Amino acid sequence: MANSQHFNEVEGKQVLATEFLDHQFPLRIGTHAEVSCYLVYFEHLMAIRTDGTTTSLVTPSQFQDSDGCLDGPNVVSLSDGSTHVEIRLCNAPKSAQEHHSCIQDVRIDTVLATG
Repeated sequence: MANSQHFNEVEGKQVLATEFLDHQFPLRIGTHAEVSCYLVYFEHLMAIRTDGTTTSLVTPSQFQDSDGCLDGPNVVSLSDGSTHVEIRLCNAPKSAQEHHSCIQDVRIDTVLATG
């Protein structure tokens, strides 16, 4: 029973993270929850969806940097000017029964207005 509760907690956090990414850094097609992996192609972030199609960010300039291999980065950095996001990615292959999200963790830094 404890494993089931832990899985639900992790899955719930992944849903919140992908909903935030969809709102702040939307993809041209689909959602971040449908992405099985990200890759960097000619300095652009590409998302490979679980159905095998590819998409990119609506605003390509939001992609800032990546760490790791271009065809399988460990970390992807996005920014819209006031919000900087670091996405840690899973590189382990997924089985058909596993949740398809490749997102392991999301770190969010925001700039607070003063005045």
